[in-house]
Amino acid sequence: MRILVAVLDWGLGHASRCVPLVQALLERGHEVQLASSGPALALLQAEFPGINTHALPGYGVLYPGKNLWLNMAWQLPRIALRIWQEHQVIQGLHKRNQYDLAIADHRYGCFLRGTPSIFLSHQLHLPLPRWPVGWLVQAIHVAMIRNFKTCWVPDYPGEPNLAGKLAHPALPLLPTYYVGPLTRMEVQPQSPVYQVGFILSGPEPQRSLFEKIIRREVKKFPDLRFLLVQGLAGINSASKQEGNLVIFPFLTTFNLQEKISQCTGIICRSGYSSLMDLAVLQKKVYLVPTPAQPEQAYLAKKLGNEAGIGWCEQEDFDLGTALQQLEKLSLPCAPAEEYLKKAIESCLKLT
Repeated sequence: MRILVAVLDWGLGHASRCVPLVQALLERGHEVQLASSGPALALLQAEFPGINTHALPGYGVLYPGKNLWLNMAWQLPRIALRIWQEHQVIQGLHKRNQYDLAIADHRYGCFLRGTPSIFLSHQLHLPLPRWPVGWLVQAIHVAMIRNFKTCWVPDYPGEPNLAGKLAHPALPLLPTYYVGPLTRMEVQPQSPVYQVGFILSGPEPQRSLFEKIIRREVKKFPDLRFLLVQGLAGINSASKQEGNLVIFPFLTTFNLQEKISQCTGIICRSGYSSLMDLAVLQKKVYLVPTPAQPEQAYLAKKLGNEAGIGWCEQEDFDLGTALQQLEKLSLPCAPAEEYLKKAIESCLKLT
């Protein structure tokens, strides 16, 4: 089949979790084309240099403050416009390339009319207050997902699972496949080189604000060695050193996996893709949710309650406390490639 995989550009997590999906499709002999924007597109191009890629309109979502509703309210008209624009771009690509299947990682507008389309997301249920506005947003969210033929969820179908109430239960009246955690990482034992690795991701300005905090905090521990991956895809990946901090703007899968393996512990956002990666690697972690992202706050609290994983709000981050609370993160179940295999086989029935 000729398959289009369209990826959201809010940080790098959506792109990174699509890497194993694209690899699985290629291994089965399918032709894959990729569509995204900004750093997410740059990451996919770095991972798959021989694949045709297409630019989609960038969302350019910002998180300037801690209030989700204020952050999103003034950006909603632009987001709605981008969803409409990406749908027009996707239809144009389809006319030229005649896709057999489209897979959209949380891009609401990337469905093909008359052609099977799959919505990939771990957020079937948005973590919003259950008052009228929250209900309305959830209803719109579900209505937009139902433009697709089926839904794939990167998690396990039952208990235990990683996404909790975000992905369970499945949406009614929509065929749903739980494809297992999607991660590009594999265990790669290495001798420790760094006490802690900081892995940054997510929208601005919060990414830069957290980096500023990290640079300040590591100076308090001059005898320890730290690693910082800034999450700036598309920028030269040459490293530089500032005191006891080694900095990489961006690392591809193999190099990132190697560097993470060289760290005793990892401090990062509680984004779902990061959690899938770190759970497979079984690293000690400490989580700092992106401000105004209730999904990340929910996941941090869930893992704190269920697995004793330490976490804090960004404004409260203290490296000394984090070093004391680093805790091993393990998958709730053994990795299960069979889930993804069955979902891909189901694509043949759709076309």
